[in-house]
Amino acid sequence: GIFRVSPASSQLKATRSLFESGKHKEIRDMESVAHLVKLWFRELPQSIFAPELGAIVDGTLQTAEQCAALCSRLPEPNRTTVRWLLELIVDLCRYESDNRMTAQGLCIVFAPNLVNPPDSMDLLLQVELNKRVKEFLELLFQAHTLTLTLSLSLSLSLTLALPGAQHLGWEQVTREGCGRRGGHVSAFPGLQGGVGVAHVKTEEDKVAAPPACKTV
Repeated sequence: GIFRVSPASSQLKATRSLFESGKHKEIRDMESVAHLVKLWFRELPQSIFAPELGAIVDGTLQTAEQCAALCSRLPEPNRTTVRWLLELIVDLCRYESDNRMTAQGLCIVFAPNLVNPPDSMDLLLQVELNKRVKEFLELLFQAHTLTLTLSLSLSLSLTLALPGAQHLGWEQVTREGCGRRGGHVSAFPGLQGGVGVAHVKTEEDKVAAPPACKTV
């Protein structure tokens, strides 16, 4: 998968320079882009979850609802950044056949970059910490996809309540309900437990672009 590939150091350096100078349209190497997204999170002065990191490290969160509640307590811009990451995973899953990255695979590759263990930590403890962060991210993603599913269902319900809605076909209702034209419904696989969500997909859809990857 694209997020598992390590680009050449020279190409990575060149791509990062283009990002930091705002020349996004000149970027061509997507492997470097994927690596820079992970690098951006890893180079943060502290974890994006830092204010609530204790519960993640202790492994006390057992449900998707608990993980979502923890994120709701994060300050800004942490909360918005986490939401951006979840939306990126959603978008990437829609193109799994092209980028060979599933939701679970993305959680695995992002987890080590979201919490950096101290150098003094025992190697086995570092492995366990990474496992707990991965499991937290999987549950958080499940909560996020459930929210998207409920939002889509509400949108469709409101559309069906409109005058003349009984004459609309399923594809048209979905398209109108999501405010997108020329689309078709496609499902992307969820994580273990059968979580999934329907998305409206148009021909011009593109994978979400990452933010400028400057060292913070």
